[in-house]
Amino acid sequence: MTGWAGASRLPNWTWLAMLALVWPFLVPSEGAHRTGIQLLVLVLVGLSLTVTVGWLRVITLFQPAAVAAGAAVTAGLAAGGRSFVVALAAAAAAGAVTGLAALLPATGDPRRWLPATSLVLTAAGVLVVPRYVFRPFLPPTVLGMDLGGDRALYLVALVVAVLACLLLARTGHADLGRRLRVVGAEPGLAERSGVASATAWRDGLLLSGALAGAAGCLTALLYQGLPSALEFSPTAAVAYLAIPLVGGTWLVGGAIVGAVVFLATARVGLTLGLASVVLPAALVTVAALAQRPGGLAEWMRASGGPALMDRLRSR
Repeated sequence: MTGWAGASRLPNWTWLAMLALVWPFLVPSEGAHRTGIQLLVLVLVGLSLTVTVGWLRVITLFQPAAVAAGAAVTAGLAAGGRSFVVALAAAAAAGAVTGLAALLPATGDPRRWLPATSLVLTAAGVLVVPRYVFRPFLPPTVLGMDLGGDRALYLVALVVAVLACLLLARTGHADLGRRLRVVGAEPGLAERSGVASATAWRDGLLLSGALAGAAGCLTALLYQGLPSALEFSPTAAVAYLAIPLVGGTWLVGGAIVGAVVFLATARVGLTLGLASVVLPAALVTVAALAQRPGGLAEWMRASGGPALMDRLRSR
């Protein structure tokens, strides 16, 4: 198990990624904290995709639907005066249910059908969610901090994102993470290893959906509702794939690096008069053509030793 222990150490580049998360405190800009919240939302979406694209090795496109479900639940609970913790837990549960809803029609052969069923779910969400009428709500408070302010919301979002990163890093080295990677590597290997594929797929989609649902909670508090429909459309689902494909598909740090690249690219697109998801969607094509599973995160980690996948293959 030495390889797993070595993989759990934080490489030097991780501290640079962490610095990217706290940069709003270092930049004297009124919009820095708001941009930081958007970055943290993308990190959570990236972590969600790490589970499916990285570990299970399947393309999933339900993440925008899970974000929208989490945002809708958060808005409803906040309007009823519920606390942030309750709203976050409920949003994660709503996202988990969304992930399960994408999996159920594809249960017979998830690797083949999940891309299509998850895309259909997201497309349906574009038709349903805009009809959801958000009641006005006062943002909840946490430890006396009013989450209606960008700085306070950023602090809370940072805590949520860091806890999610730690949770996924620990999960990756635990039994669940190993089961998901075995199922993702080869169905035959899962059978020989005694891993129940159906259970692994279910647990993986629940975990992935919960992370995307948590992103929806922060999105609802940031926008006091939902952003434009394009932000949770099938186009956005394809664009989000740039986060793991560019940042790294199986590394938790890859979600951070990919989120930074995604946000920077989206901002460039907006500057050029394009929709925020157009250039990130183009990144998907480029990354897919020259794809190495580790992405930029693995390239940055190269000085720390062999890639995690090489370690897995040697076992």
